[in-house]
Amino acid sequence: MDLVYKQEFSHSVQDSIDSLAVIEWEELQDDPDDMNIDWDKYKQLMDLGVLKLFTVSHDDVVVGYLSTFVTSPFTNKNETISIYEAIYIRKEYRSYKTARGLFNFVEACMKEDGVSRVIATSRKKRPITTLLKRFGYEEIETKYEKVL
Repeated sequence: MDLVYKQEFSHSVQDSIDSLAVIEWEELQDDPDDMNIDWDKYKQLMDLGVLKLFTVSHDDVVVGYLSTFVTSPFTNKNETISIYEAIYIRKEYRSYKTARGLFNFVEACMKEDGVSRVIATSRKKRPITTLLKRFGYEEIETKYEKVL
């Protein structure tokens, strides 16, 4: 199976990402009716170079994506970091090889852009901690949320 990894610079894949996001929400047992992706904000942040979008495709069909914020931490304006915002690969394409390929590609692009660190999170409903550890990521914090 030949997979193609690439960085997207336009909204030409918006429909593909939107349909994958619905599947992701359903897998996480979240109500897709509550989902309302702000594509205007995505475009605005992509145009500013703050948000970067990467896809993995098979036979010209997007089967996964990773979006990331690129910024400087408030504590060090001389450093550039990448914070993964969303990661998803369709079930039938989920494998170590596919994920490794996507992460390798994104990390190479980030390094080329001068990023010194990448930060990934793992959702409790579908953790990817084992995968992240295999890819060399270290646990640095635990996050909590309270719905108001």
